[in-house]
Amino acid sequence: MRKAEQQKMDKQQLLENECQQLRQMISALREQLEEAQYRHQSELEQAIADNRQENQQLQQTIAALRDELEALRADKEHCVQQAVTDARMERGELKQTIASLRDKLEQKSIEMDQKVQQEALQADGDIRQLKQTIVELRQQLEVQHG
Repeated sequence: MRKAEQQKMDKQQLLENECQQLRQMISALREQLEEAQYRHQSELEQAIADNRQENQQLQQTIAALRDELEALRADKEHCVQQAVTDARMERGELKQTIASLRDKLEQKSIEMDQKVQQEALQADGDIRQLKQTIVELRQQLEVQHG
């Protein structure tokens, strides 16, 4: 009986050892699981923090690009308005220059016409005077030859 008791005790000891090993294994696995969960939680929190930071940077970049785009649009609009204003002013100046040149041309044309008329009158006067002189000289010749 002693052998049966010894075997029973050995079996019980083996079971207790196996239970102890299983408890230790469970404890070790629990610790590994807790560490894995902690690492996973830390990695998750870091990923969330990184994503938040990246989102903030992207939002700041978007805001900066919007501001720059708005500034460029405003600058372009200002340049277009300035070009239109400059073109209008230049067109006005050109119209004034054309009108001034036209007036000067008309004035010169009138002056030239007046000079031509004066020269024509002068020439007519000179021709009449020369004809008169010719007539007088003929008469004198006729009187002398006559």
